Amino acid sequence: MLLVALVFFSLTEIFGALRAFGIYESPFLTHIIPTAILGFLIAALIMEIYRKNGR
Repeated sequence: MLLVALVFFSLTEIFGALRAFGIYESPFLTHIIPTAILGFLIAALIMEIYRKNGR
């Protein structure tokens, strides 16, 4: 899960660079991708907690 969040973070960086140079701008993607990152980070944290508790 953490690896998936890292991939989405790299997409955020790419879209940010494209937006900075005025090549491509999509407010939809700049809000949806960080939401996905947050979701995957929360899922990874929950999985880690369950792994530490031995479940």
